[in-house]
Amino acid sequence: MNTLFDIRRLLESHKRWLEMDPSGARMELYGGNLKNLDLTGAVLSESILNDTDLTGACLTSADLSGAELNGSVFDDADLTGAVLSKANLIGARFRNTKLRSVKAIRCDFSRADLRNADISHAVMDGSLFVQCDLRNTSLQESSLARCLFDNAALYGISATGASFNDSRGKDIDYSQNRDGSDLGDLKI
Repeated sequence: MNTLFDIRRLLESHKRWLEMDPSGARMELYGGNLKNLDLTGAVLSESILNDTDLTGACLTSADLSGAELNGSVFDDADLTGAVLSKANLIGARFRNTKLRSVKAIRCDFSRADLRNADISHAVMDGSLFVQCDLRNTSLQESSLARCLFDNAALYGISATGASFNDSRGKDIDYSQNRDGSDLGDLKI
């Protein structure tokens, strides 16, 4: 399983499921391997892809809204322009990932690893970043209104032009090594 042919079949069936066609089925892939696949523009909304490896995948302009992506790995992937709104990304990993111009409204990034990610020009309003590692992440020109950053690591972020209106956070770790030596409230 997980050959490109199999994935295309699953995507087609998932699309039919979204259209309420009885011949379709929701895409459910637990612990799958989608490494380095080109899924540009793929419609994966409401899919279940928990613990799936998407390392190096191209998901530009993909629709992942409402998807279950807990524990999935997106290292070095390109999600430029993707829609992630209302997705669950608890414990997901996005190291060195391109998330430029994503729409990720009301997502749960709790315990996610977003180190060195490019999340510039994104809209992430109302999202949860509880215990999230955002060290050395670019949030330039992004909107992060009404977000929660409790116990998040924010050392070295670049947030020029970013908006954090009504966002809050406590016990934020601003230390380089996430050793808890520099904790405080949201000060961005």
